Amino acid sequence: MFQYLPAAKLGATDHIMVDGAPNSASVLTLSHWRGNNTPVPLKHDLSCGIAFNALQAMQDGSLSVSCRYVTNNHFDEDGLVSLFVLTNSEEALELKDKLMDIASAGDFGVYRDRDMARVSFMLNAWACPELSPLSDDVFALPRPEIEAILYEELLLRLPKIIAKIGSFSRFWQEEDDFLTETESWYERGLITFEERPEIDLLIVNIDEKVPQRADKERASSWISSVLHPMFIHNNSSMMRIAVLKGRRREVYFRYETWVDYQSRPLLPRLDLSALAMQFNRLDRKGRWQFNSTEDIIARLYMQEKDSVLTEADFLKLLVEALSNEQS
Repeated sequence: MFQYLPAAKLGATDHIMVDGAPNSASVLTLSHWRGNNTPVPLKHDLSCGIAFNALQAMQDGSLSVSCRYVTNNHFDEDGLVSLFVLTNSEEALELKDKLMDIASAGDFGVYRDRDMARVSFMLNAWACPELSPLSDDVFALPRPEIEAILYEELLLRLPKIIAKIGSFSRFWQEEDDFLTETESWYERGLITFEERPEIDLLIVNIDEKVPQRADKERASSWISSVLHPMFIHNNSSMMRIAVLKGRRREVYFRYETWVDYQSRPLLPRLDLSALAMQFNRLDRKGRWQFNSTEDIIARLYMQEKDSVLTEADFLKLLVEALSNEQS
C-alpha cells in the first residue's frame, strides 16, 4: 500500500509520519507521542494500534490519503511494526496480535506471548553495535543512515523473525534468561511488590542476596542491572515505580505516562526536583537528581551508590510528595 522512505531522504516529499513528530511535509501523523496531531478516531495507546486503526479507516473509506510514502524519525520496535502495518498490509492483518504484542513489549515492557517479547529483544539487539549482525561500518554511519538500514533490513525479515524466533536465540537468549532469573527471585520471595493504588505507586523491594546482572553492559540503568523491568511492567499496572535494594533506591515514571495514553486516565508525571533537594539535605553521602518530566523515562536517582536514608524515611518522604501533589 505504502512505501517506506527514510526520514533523511524525504526532503519536501509528502508522507505519513508514524510513531514520531511530524514535519512540514507530513500529511498524516500516526503517533502516540505526546502533543501529536493524530486524528482522534484513530488514537490508541501504541503507534502500532494507531496504524491498524488508520488501515481499517482507509479500507472502509472513512480516511483517504493520497501520498505514497511512510516514514519514521527514529528506530524502535513500535516504529518498525507500525511501518510494517502500512507497507505490508495484508500480511500485517494476519499477524496483528503478534505485531501489537511486539510493540507493547518494546515500548511498555508488557507482553502476552513470551515469544513476542523475544522478538522485541532481538529487534533491540539489531540496533546495538555489540550485538547486531550489521557490520561495524554500518554503525560508523550517521545515526539517520543507521536507522534507515535497520528499517530496510528488518521490514523484509520481520515475518520470518516472528515465525522462527526460536532459531535466533543468540540475539535474545541473555535478555530472556535475565527475565527468567527475575521471575525466579520473585517466586522465592527475594523480590516483593507493594502497590499503593491511591497514588499509582509500586514499591519493589529487592533482597541484597539477589546478584547483579551477569552482563552489566546490557543494562541501560541501575534498575535494569538488578532486575528485568519487563517483569515489573508485566505484573503491575502501577505507573510510578520505586525500586529499593539495600541502601540503593530509584524512582521512575513509566513510558506510558509520557505518551498520549488512551486505555485509562493516568495520574500526571510530577516534578520531583524539590524531593531530590530534600533528600540531598538529609542524605550526606550522595547527590540526588531528578532528570525531567519531559524525558521519556523520568527518574529520581542518586549519583552515588548508597544512601544514608533509612528505607522507612525514604518511603515516607516519597509517599508524602506523591500524595501532596494529588490533594
